[in-house]
Amino acid sequence: IESADIALMKDDLAQLPELVSISKHTLAVIYQNLVIWGGINVLGLVLVFTHTIGPTGAAAYNFLTDFVPIFNSLRLFRD
Repeated sequence: IESADIALMKDDLAQLPELVSISKHTLAVIYQNLVIWGGINVLGLVLVFTHTIGPTGAAAYNFLTDFVPIFNSLRLFRD
C-alpha cells in the first residue's frame, strides 16, 4: 500500500470510474491554480514596475493574493 499509486480499500471495482472522475477534476483544479497564480504574479509585477504600488503595497498584494489559489482548491471539498 505504501508504494502503490492507488490503494483500493474495498473489493468493489465499480468505483474505479468515480476515482478517474475525481482525479481528472483534481488535475483541472491544479492547472487552474497554476494559471491563476501566474496571472496574479504577472499583474503584481506590472503594478510594481509601473510604480503603481510601492514595496509595502507589493508585500500586502503578495500576501493577500496567496489565498486565491487556496480558495479555488477548496472547491474540491464541495463535491
